[in-house]
Amino acid sequence: CHTAHSTFKIPIELYDGKTCHVPKQGLLADLLCETSLIIWDEVPMQDCFCQEAVDLTMRDIRDNDAPFGGVTVVFGGDFQQILPVVRKGGREQIVGQCIQRSRLWRDIEVLLLKENKRLASGTEEDKEYAKWLLKVGHGSINTPNSEIKLDPSMKCGEAIDDLINEIYPDLNHLNPLVNQDDWFLERTILCPRNDQVDDLNLKCIDTMQGDLQIFYGADRSIVEEAADGESQYPEEYLNSINGSGLPLAILKLKVGSPIMILRNLDPTAGLCNGTRAIITAFKTRVLQVRILGGDHAGQTAFIPRITLTPSNLDLPFVLERRQFPVRLAFAMSINKAQGQSVKKVGLNLQFPVFTHGQLYVALSRS
Repeated sequence: CHTAHSTFKIPIELYDGKTCHVPKQGLLADLLCETSLIIWDEVPMQDCFCQEAVDLTMRDIRDNDAPFGGVTVVFGGDFQQILPVVRKGGREQIVGQCIQRSRLWRDIEVLLLKENKRLASGTEEDKEYAKWLLKVGHGSINTPNSEIKLDPSMKCGEAIDDLINEIYPDLNHLNPLVNQDDWFLERTILCPRNDQVDDLNLKCIDTMQGDLQIFYGADRSIVEEAADGESQYPEEYLNSINGSGLPLAILKLKVGSPIMILRNLDPTAGLCNGTRAIITAFKTRVLQVRILGGDHAGQTAFIPRITLTPSNLDLPFVLERRQFPVRLAFAMSINKAQGQSVKKVGLNLQFPVFTHGQLYVALSRS
């Protein structure tokens, strides 16, 4: 099981007619020629140019003009969840990047899943919640103002501390030297916005026992040769820049705190984008972690500092940040949580969600 981008070498910058970085003479090309079935999950939240790039690449490698070079491809996903993220795009642009608007859609046979297998042994309360959740997804319980009223029993308080205490009870009494893997694995707090996630994580790390270790990133701005030098961008300004998938310039960690990995460092060892882990020790140049969940649960891994160059920031220069590619994971964004399941989930609604699918995803994580 691998991410589509790493498996098919899908480029980050996509446009119509773009192909993947797969040489026709190579091991990956040979593997794709021997492939008879591809299962691709969470397709509705991906840009349709991803699937089209793989389609063009497979046709070329296999010398077959059938869709995906004649390989059977099973797409999975739920169109009620989060759709592709189009930066500064409106509803028309977002819908236009869905696979339903792709040239591939006419060759796709739609199969509907109608039975919830999780409810086969569930309680009546579980079944009622599942029915209500479907209504949320269909938008059939929206008010005229497009609002959704949640059951009062879901509310755990008025302050953010009430939410933290509900999801992470006695966090200040946890022994960081005792294995708490299952406890952290089965709970999380979800937020619509990244700045809320950062604030919540800092509150939680301050509450935990143990010595706080601060790691400072090394930031550098790369400007055009004809422009002025780097001095026009002070280091304090560079440190303040934040973005999706970019580690903080000032990273605060404690032994025993949960983190999320932000890059595909070593997929074969379980170090993928989105993997959660527990800090077990840290040095100046490396973090020692224990992986949470998945096939590599409980295994020890080491995370080095790497240089990251984000491409999704609107800046007049290119930012380079050398830092550990991790973030605290007491809380995470709703978009990042899609595809994950936990037993206990908290939802921070101090600010409203900005897409209908976000609320549906958040309510269906547990």
